[in-house]
Amino acid sequence: MASSHLNPLLLVLELIWTRLSYEHPMAPLFGEDLEVEALAPLLDALPVESAESASGWGWQYYTYDLTKAQLATGPDRQAWSPVELDANQFVVVNRLCQEDVDAEDPAFREFLAQEGLEVDTFVRGLIGTSLVARNGTKLTLTTVNCACLLLPDGRRIAADNNTGRLERWVDRFMNERRECSATSDGEKT
Repeated sequence: MASSHLNPLLLVLELIWTRLSYEHPMAPLFGEDLEVEALAPLLDALPVESAESASGWGWQYYTYDLTKAQLATGPDRQAWSPVELDANQFVVVNRLCQEDVDAEDPAFREFLAQEGLEVDTFVRGLIGTSLVARNGTKLTLTTVNCACLLLPDGRRIAADNNTGRLERWVDRFMNERRECSATSDGEKT
């Protein structure tokens, strides 16, 4: 749960439009979508194993006590950017773009061991990107059309590109990079 300065009807409309666009071809309604609404967190929930629940799972809640002043000073929007991955995450997310990965697979575990990584810690880090979810022992993408890219500056990124958002972000990044390079070259001469 979160709070925002924006008109809540716009947020609900965007949510409905987005959900419908997953099921039916629809015209884009919200422009380039390279900005996201800045939300002030109020409540987070995390699924956890629990012996007290019949299903073996429960929820752990975290609350945020923000003052009116803190809520009023936050920005309405912030720039969207793809998830930055380390080299090992990049390899696994690329593989997930082709097929699900079994976290118990000996080849997967051997790959992580050779890299000096502990399986559970690595998997939690992947899930923390919000690109990956775990279903039993299987790792699977949460995206519709995940794309992984290596940027000219050496960073490894990934994001859902089902609406072309990642492509637009890369176009903007490359244009800014060219402009910066042209400015730097102009100052040197």
